[in-house]
Amino acid sequence: DHQNQTSPTSIRECIVADAMAGVGPFAVPLTSALAPHYHETPIFCHANDLNPISFQYLQKNAKLNKCFQGRLEMYNLDGREFIHNMNQ
Repeated sequence: DHQNQTSPTSIRECIVADAMAGVGPFAVPLTSALAPHYHETPIFCHANDLNPISFQYLQKNAKLNKCFQGRLEMYNLDGREFIHNMNQ
């Protein structure tokens, strides 16, 4: 019984919201099908950037790194609006 209390629990899933994701230096590696953790821990990331050029590169980086829509949702919103939408 003591061993069950001290052993680490496995993470079933992880949800990340990046309000100022830029070109995706955190969101892309977290959700890439090429990442070693891809099949072990499902990570769902909501990545946002207001800058339209950064947003275009975020989309391009996601495609190049095989980030699938079910794992990475991308937004081109003001950070405050993005956070407000995450709370709904």
